[in-house]
Amino acid sequence: MEDLEKRFPAIASWIEHGWIEIGDQEWTRSKAMAHDCGGMIFEVSNRQKTLTEYLEALEQGLREHMKERWDEEFE
Repeated sequence: MEDLEKRFPAIASWIEHGWIEIGDQEWTRSKAMAHDCGGMIFEVSNRQKTLTEYLEALEQGLREHMKERWDEEFE
């Protein structure tokens, strides 16, 4: 099995900056979101069907956010 930190490095790094929620929420139609102390910074649309697809979308969104905010890039 592939190491999750290698497959999703931005998500692994994000735990130092904020948190991630995955699951049904009453107040939004999104099923996966990334937050920091300022609020939600990224949410995944409902087009994804599997947990892997949600994680891949979160990874991409966090990579873009972290590049823009801190000029941080991942391989």
